[in-house]
Amino acid sequence: MRSVLSAVLIAAALGCADDARLTQPQLMLARHTPKVVYRIDKLPTLGKNSQGGGINDRGWVGGYSGLLDGTRHAALWRNGSILDLGTLGGIAGLNSNVQWPGLNNEGVVVGISQTAALDTLGET
Repeated sequence: MRSVLSAVLIAAALGCADDARLTQPQLMLARHTPKVVYRIDKLPTLGKNSQGGGINDRGWVGGYSGLLDGTRHAALWRNGSILDLGTLGGIAGLNSNVQWPGLNNEGVVVGISQTAALDTLGET
């Protein structure tokens, strides 16, 4: 019994001594993993702070930018420029925003905006 146990322990120790089998999958993965590249850009504003809410594969960013009067307008940043998407207007239509995900790769941008009506659909 003792010789069988010794043989099992020796086989286990020898089997664990070969690091090449453990590192080969990591080496293969490293060869086939694309290198990720990041770039950080400061978003231009419409007067005050800006915040991006989503980004697409073209590098377009949707979000909002503050105006000097304290309101926030939905905004789209493309190629280093800001586009004011405005609001729905009206007395209470002061703020709008493009929330995540908010834009796709085809150029469709969706957002939200305040309106003067509390319940535009007449729901209870």
